[in-house]
Amino acid sequence: PIGELIEAWQGYSAELTAGPIEVALVSYPSTYDAIIEGIEWGMLLSTVSTMLAFVVLVALLRNVRQLVLVAANIVCTIGATLSVLYPVATYVMDVNVCAPAFLVAVALAMSIDYSLFLLTRFNEELLILGRLPRDAVGVALATQGHTVITSGATLALCYASMLILPTSTITSMAVGAAIAVMLSVFIVLSLTPALLLAAPRFFTSGRLLGLSLDGTPFESEPADL
Repeated sequence: PIGELIEAWQGYSAELTAGPIEVALVSYPSTYDAIIEGIEWGMLLSTVSTMLAFVVLVALLRNVRQLVLVAANIVCTIGATLSVLYPVATYVMDVNVCAPAFLVAVALAMSIDYSLFLLTRFNEELLILGRLPRDAVGVALATQGHTVITSGATLALCYASMLILPTSTITSMAVGAAIAVMLSVFIVLSLTPALLLAAPRFFTSGRLLGLSLDGTPFESEPADL
């Protein structure tokens, strides 16, 4: 019955719109459908943007293997943020349906951005200044780590300030975004150095943009002369 009533009112509003007055039907089902459609478009745009961002990362880092580090940061940040937001939504506050899509977009952006900061300085110390991987990681953390922490703290504070707004939609999105930013800082500054030090030769081998077998178990040994 509600669906039939909405269809009837939509037809009635279409007839009235033909004149000088524009009439639009606003209802919870139509608003919800519009929100879901917006979320689907947002997720599609996030997917396309991520692929384009990976292309840009390859051009800047010149090593395809280091995309594994960026992808690991993205997956861990999104998973950790959703894991933290679930009990918040269950026991603390109502979370709007838009919040998960928004925090995924924030987690994608921050993970890619902060990973680029750290890996760019790591490659500079390694390739240009000739430092060992362990020393290059230390310098990258000591320099770009400060930038990442400052940027993350500023963004998290900005999102937290939105909690004063008296709307559950804005506050739930602000909570999700603040959690995503803080976790992205923590994961990028912990997971990236750990993986770099765990397999330094694999992630630092940039021959053929990292598409060779150098640093892998399938690497061919040089022939004896």
